[in-house]
Amino acid sequence: MNMVENFRALFEDVYKVYSNAKQHEEEMKERGEKYSVFSALGVERSELIHSAFIKDLLDPKGMHGMKDTFLKSFLNHVGLGEDFLESTSVISIKERYIGVKTEKSGGRVDIILDDHKGCGVIIENKVGVGDQDNQLLRYDNYAKKYFKKDYRLLYLTLDGHKPSESSTNNKELDKLHLISYRNEILEWLKDCVKQAYNKPLIRETINQYIQLLKKLTNMAMDEQYLKDVAACVIEKESNIEAVTAIIQSRSHISSALRNRMFGELEKYAEDKNLRFEKKHKYNPCIILSREECHSYILIKSDNKKGEGYCWKNMFITVSGLDKNDTTMKSSCPVGNFCKKEWLPNEYRDWHETESYIAMYNGDITKWIEEKVDKMLCEIKE
Repeated sequence: MNMVENFRALFEDVYKVYSNAKQHEEEMKERGEKYSVFSALGVERSELIHSAFIKDLLDPKGMHGMKDTFLKSFLNHVGLGEDFLESTSVISIKERYIGVKTEKSGGRVDIILDDHKGCGVIIENKVGVGDQDNQLLRYDNYAKKYFKKDYRLLYLTLDGHKPSESSTNNKELDKLHLISYRNEILEWLKDCVKQAYNKPLIRETINQYIQLLKKLTNMAMDEQYLKDVAACVIEKESNIEAVTAIIQSRSHISSALRNRMFGELEKYAEDKNLRFEKKHKYNPCIILSREECHSYILIKSDNKKGEGYCWKNMFITVSGLDKNDTTMKSSCPVGNFCKKEWLPNEYRDWHETESYIAMYNGDITKWIEEKVDKMLCEIKE
């Protein structure tokens, strides 16, 4: 059997597993097991909502009535150990103001756990937005002065990426720990569900929040599906050879899908009498403009995630700056697009496998085209 036949056989087997998993997902939806009030209220990416919910779970005096059970579990899951704080005396605070913002101090901290015994934990929560200049450095300086015994600075993101160099001012922060919703938080919440086995309202609210986090971290598919795919792959040596070839080709597949999408957007721009520009080096972005307009539409990558320059963390905005300005900062000239609008989570990272289907079937292109159509109607010269 040649390699092409190996691919065909493997794809057929894996697709059977995938189809069964999709059917299972639909059945769960019909039973209401995928429902999340957080999604229904449209607050999926609100950092204030995420911080408020986590803050209450961590508060020994929180509305959950579980005292310090959830807090101790959290400290264990983030690697600090439940004795790091005197848990019975901890106060969980959201949005603590720590002074006027300067280069070295001040700002507003998302969550602080303060045991009033000299130890504390600061949580900087990043669901989608980038870092502020010197943000973590300012919080670290505050913690050094405020907590006399010990402290930790937890940088919480969806995927556990590093903070930008601008956030730490290129300094190594010894007390900084990276944690993610995808790993530590999800595992902690699963433990909270077990602990609240006899409190159905709390248990199911946390379960709904878990469903939201799985969606945001591209883990919507059941874990059993992934195990079934792995079992299917390791059945034959030819399958391993095929999968190895696919993995080695991943960057080329990703690039081909992006180029296909760029071609669709360029064709759309031509139909709308727009100039299409794609820039990749240093500042990945797409610019849609007309010669006679001062404003232009910008689809851009936010490069504040500590990663290299790439088509990740994409947003769309209207800019009114000079098109020759290489800084490409967005301004606020029109309508509902005064601020940058993030692409939906499943459309946002154009290197990740989770976006491949949406790139292939045109869903990302369609979303962008609909946004651009609306923005074109609102741009006023």
